[in-house]
Amino acid sequence: MAYFSQFQLDAPAVAMVTANHNPNGWTGVKMGFERPLTHGPDEMNELRDIVLNGHGEPRDGGKYEFIHGVREAYLDDLVGDLKITHKLKVLCAKATALRLPLRPNCLNGLG
Repeated sequence: MAYFSQFQLDAPAVAMVTANHNPNGWTGVKMGFERPLTHGPDEMNELRDIVLNGHGEPRDGGKYEFIHGVREAYLDDLVGDLKITHKLKVLCAKATALRLPLRPNCLNGLG
């Protein structure tokens, strides 16, 4: 949802804290500055070294802001005009991008 939000809100950068099924080097924090690219293991290792070695430079401007309607836009984008007309058995692993608060709305939206 973070990557979707970056495009939806025309944000210049994105960062999210995560721990999932991806291979080492792609877990913990995911970031991107040049859409649609994300930082890979080399960039994340460089960031880790900057932080752990105290070479970061504090800057003003960062903030947290909750923006209403992004969740709904994300669900609309996932479901769109797609309707499933036959019964499915669905298994959702908790490590997927479809987190618990979104599952019922998304799956119900598919039919």
